[in-house]
Amino acid sequence: GQVLSALAAGPYELSLYTSSLQAVGVATPIVEKLGILTFQGPLYPLPFADRSFDTVISLRTATHMENWQMFLSELARVAKHQVIIDYPTTRSINIFSTLLFEKKLAVEKNTRPFKVFKESEIKGVFREARLSKFSRAPQFFFPMAAHRAMGSYPCSACLEAVARYTGLTQLAGSPVLLSASRV
Repeated sequence: GQVLSALAAGPYELSLYTSSLQAVGVATPIVEKLGILTFQGPLYPLPFADRSFDTVISLRTATHMENWQMFLSELARVAKHQVIIDYPTTRSINIFSTLLFEKKLAVEKNTRPFKVFKESEIKGVFREARLSKFSRAPQFFFPMAAHRAMGSYPCSACLEAVARYTGLTQLAGSPVLLSASRV
């Protein structure tokens, strides 16, 4: 639901699949206003035929899945051309997420533990599902909790601009947006 407004501005026919209607949260007014077809059910197995959707997008989900391999396999199964996900990477400060969790919780108040991935783990599942063309875009060099604690958008934007310019974001940014496509 976090990117629905941006996607709705494009020439896409959107469908939304959720494990619970409460999970749609703040996006509910957008979903209702735009008349986006919404489905609810289990995240695996997904109740759709193979290759039912041109592109499947899943953000902020895989990191919280107990059986993340099955989840990614299901996304790939129902995607005709492409899957786009995001994930926290071990190539970032997130490698210390377990050690820093209490500090993150103190800043964010409502956070929960999450799995951090090696890129090879993610790509391996997609390769098994015959998605083998990859494109990656790391999002932030500094942890979101640090930005929230700072509470200053101009400072955060400046720090992230410097990190992008110096190559730090590409090297160790997280979360990573990953596109996996059929060749």
